[in-house]
Amino acid sequence: MFRPLHLIDRLVEMAPPARVRAIKAPSFGEQLYEDHFAGFPIMPGVLMVESMVQSAQWLTRATEGFPAADYPVARMERVVFSDYVRPGSVMDVEVERNDGLDFRGTVKVAGKKVASARFTLRRCELDAGRPAIRRAMERLIDTFECLGGRDLLGAGSEVGS
Repeated sequence: MFRPLHLIDRLVEMAPPARVRAIKAPSFGEQLYEDHFAGFPIMPGVLMVESMVQSAQWLTRATEGFPAADYPVARMERVVFSDYVRPGSVMDVEVERNDGLDFRGTVKVAGKKVASARFTLRRCELDAGRPAIRRAMERLIDTFECLGGRDLLGAGSEVGS
């Protein structure tokens, strides 16, 4: 069974449509550290980038009212890694919208920038009439609530349609 890889533990700030801030606290118990690398576990750079992308996707979904759509990466550029992320640290992920679906993101650990990137998402419409899509959208909204997203938008905010 497919399990989604969640690289966000908590949404801590959300100002749709412009900005989102999230945290991820990688732990030694995560399977990815078994092979990356034995004796010196570090988070793969692609997963640091994915944490920025997932943050932008949550911001976009919240901004657009959780439509039946997906937001895969269309373009990635200026990806820079300047330090390691080790288990036990806390990643502070900040993403700002430049324009449309263009974003710039940074990952910091203890106030020090460890990664940054510019990227573009693309909107892919999904068939909301299909039961599997409806269930997937309901799970997305549940996950958003578990991450604290509804609280950041305000108690009276409607999430989803």
